[in-house]
Amino acid sequence: LEDFQPLSKAANDAKRQFCKECRRTNKRFDAKNIGYPISYYKGNENHEGDENGCIGCFWYDPIEFRKNLTKRGKNPSRWHNSSKNYRKFSKNRAKNRTLLLIFTS
Repeated sequence: LEDFQPLSKAANDAKRQFCKECRRTNKRFDAKNIGYPISYYKGNENHEGDENGCIGCFWYDPIEFRKNLTKRGKNPSRWHNSSKNYRKFSKNRAKNRTLLLIFTS
């Protein structure tokens, strides 16, 4: 149960869709698309298909992703859920085909 992170329905649906796309293309989700200052805290955009390929991606572990922002001297609350970043992502929703709302504390 320690590996489980409860997400809202919207976040869970988005995670499912982005992970499905990653498996299809072997390209991981870029967290900069939703306004974070880094794309991944470990690795790059390529999944590589190994069992640890998800580690470092926002969707693999949102809490760990945010902790790594703090370790890098970045304030996660500064980037998360800001209206500017939301508008930026909303403008790209046709490209991304998913409107993403993430609600975390």
